[in-house]
Amino acid sequence: MTGKPAIFMLELSLMEAPKLGREPYRAVASWGQTAYFDLDVATLRRMAASGKLELDVRAADGSTTSFTPTVDTRTVLTKYMKDRGITGD
Repeated sequence: MTGKPAIFMLELSLMEAPKLGREPYRAVASWGQTAYFDLDVATLRRMAASGKLELDVRAADGSTTSFTPTVDTRTVLTKYMKDRGITGD
């Protein structure tokens, strides 16, 4: 069977940054902004199994900007989950 891969869309919910006494992540660019999203384990697993991830961000004026990762997200997210003991693999 051939055809186009299924496309699943997921709306992420913003959350406040964790209160750790410091920023959880180093800034990637001085001009950038960091956003935190509330994810559960099932969603993280689904994201880790995805062949391609893309983030569409809607600005206050209604315009949309798309971000596509430059690294293999399956490898990165699977390692993240294994390192934190949230997967049985």
